[in-house]
Amino acid sequence: MSDSCIFSSVPPSPEGGPWPVVIVGCGAAGMLAGSFAGRGGVRPLLLETRPKPGAKIRGSGGGRCNVLPSQSELDDFHTEGSRNSLKNLLASWPLAQCRAFFERELGVALKAEDTGKLFPVSDDAGEVLDALLRELARAGGQVVGGVRAEELVPLAEAADGARFEVVLSNGTRLRAHSVALATGGLSLPKTGSDGWGFTAAHKLGHVVHRRYPALVPLLCGDARWNELAGVSVVARLAALRGDKLVGERTGDLLFTHKGFSGPVALDMSRFLTGPEREGVEIVAGWHGLTVDA
Repeated sequence: MSDSCIFSSVPPSPEGGPWPVVIVGCGAAGMLAGSFAGRGGVRPLLLETRPKPGAKIRGSGGGRCNVLPSQSELDDFHTEGSRNSLKNLLASWPLAQCRAFFERELGVALKAEDTGKLFPVSDDAGEVLDALLRELARAGGQVVGGVRAEELVPLAEAADGARFEVVLSNGTRLRAHSVALATGGLSLPKTGSDGWGFTAAHKLGHVVHRRYPALVPLLCGDARWNELAGVSVVARLAALRGDKLVGERTGDLLFTHKGFSGPVALDMSRFLTGPEREGVEIVAGWHGLTVDA
C-alpha cells in the first residue's frame, strides 16, 4: 500500500489558514471526492478512523473487491427521498464512464463475472486500494489515519473565512471552508461506518431518512433447508403483499446453514427489512417451478 499521503498527525494547511475542504472518511467515496477536489485545485484533507484507509475495500468481494456492476439501471437503486434526485445523481457519472475511470485513469483492468459484477483481473482488492491512494496523492490529497471526527461545528462570519470546525478525538480542532461527509452507512462499525455521519448531518439541519439493513442474507427457521447448504440455483424470488406483487428478481440463490444468500436473496432482502415490510412474504421458484403472482 502506498503511504505517500498518509500521516499520523494533522499536517499544516497548504494555505496556512483553514483547510479548503476536510473530508470525513477515507473509503472509496472519500478518496474519489478528494481526488476530484484536488483535480479542481482544492487541496483536501481526509480523516480516517483506522491507521490506514480502505478496510471495506480490502474485505469486499471476499478480498477480491467487486468494484462495479457490469450493468445497471435506475430500478436497481432505492430511496425514500427524491426519485428525480437519484436519477440525476446516477446520470451525472454513468456506469460506462465510471468503469473507464478505473480502467483508463487508475490503470485497474476489470473483468465481468457471471454474477454481473466487475472484479479486478488480478483478483486483488489491494490493487484497487493502491490505485485510489495513488490518484489521491497525485491530486494533492493528504490523509490522517487513526483519528476520529467527534463534532462538526458550523461557524458564522469567521475572520479567516472558515465555515466549519471539525473537532477530533485527539483534541485537535480543524477549521475548514468546506466539509464533506463520506462516513459510510451502518454496515461495519469497526471500520468507522457506525452512523456518525448521519448524526452530524442531522445536527446541521439536513433531512436524514430512515435507515434499515439492505443487501443482507435471509434467515430461515426450517432446518430442512440446511441440508442443501452450499448448493446454488438460479431462482426467481417474488415479494408479495397478499395477492399484490411488490417486487421480483431472478438470479443465483445460495442455500446456507441458516437460510438463503446469493445475489438474488440480497437484492430482495430490503422487502423484509425496509419500512414497508409489513405483510410482505417472499416466495421462490427454481428448476422449472413457477411463482404465481
